[in-house]
Amino acid sequence: EPFMVEQYVYGKEVAVPVMNDFRNEEVYAFPAVEMHSAQNAIHTHEERNSKEKSTVSGTLSLDQRKQLEAIAKDIHKKNNLGDFSQIEFILDTRGGVWFIEADTVPHLHPQSPFRKAMHAVGATLKDFVHTVVSKKKQS
Repeated sequence: EPFMVEQYVYGKEVAVPVMNDFRNEEVYAFPAVEMHSAQNAIHTHEERNSKEKSTVSGTLSLDQRKQLEAIAKDIHKKNNLGDFSQIEFILDTRGGVWFIEADTVPHLHPQSPFRKAMHAVGATLKDFVHTVVSKKKQS
């Protein structure tokens, strides 16, 4: 049987929520959010769907945050990911940035990285919904 083998990349898992036409920016990147799994292990599906343990910016330097936010905006825009997305990375122990996935339907429960990032900049779920619905009405 064919199979695929991937390299395991150890490091910090980081999510960067991105949204179109928010706060007068064509593509707006919310602050990077470090995601922490129980016992620093691999995130399971169940863990992701329950209460996420995450911190906005966490231990990231200003340069790392800016780099991740710029890459996330670029990925979102170049791949035409719609009104919003959550771009996820691993920062390895040597400072390398590994793109993991682009989530076009990110979780929006109160403890999700997307909601925590919104809260960090003073945005609410109401602001999020208003932006998405307003754009749809204009289409």
